[in-house]
Amino acid sequence: MKSNAKARGLVTGLVLLPMASGCAPASSSTAAIAQGELIDRIEVSQIVVRYTPGAPPSTNDGSPWGSQCVSQNYAADLERGPSIGAQMKVVMIDPPVLTVVAELIALDMQQCPYIEWAEADVVRFDVPSARDLDPAPTFSAVSER
Repeated sequence: MKSNAKARGLVTGLVLLPMASGCAPASSSTAAIAQGELIDRIEVSQIVVRYTPGAPPSTNDGSPWGSQCVSQNYAADLERGPSIGAQMKVVMIDPPVLTVVAELIALDMQQCPYIEWAEADVVRFDVPSARDLDPAPTFSAVSER
């Protein structure tokens, strides 16, 4: 797949800062780390962008505004999507890319003028691990009157 080859090349160059600084994850966050790794494997096809007032809708070639600040490997994969109100628009990524790649594209887009913020359109849930839950809930067989 074209997007997976790009993602592997991009991810290979990333440095994991917490591990490089000697920080080891706490054992209670093991489930959260595993969940984060699964989320990072999800393919993302949209970036939500909030533009400043007066921002041009697109570049001269019809690409969405902000694509000119993205790596050439991905700029051609970006398409204008619908407006969702409050000066926000969706930028489509075709073909979809891994979450980490979409987040890097969004960071690149934020460097462009007229863009307040941009973020990959992916939902992350924070689910408590089994250790965080009460291991022995108590139930009463006595009815309250």
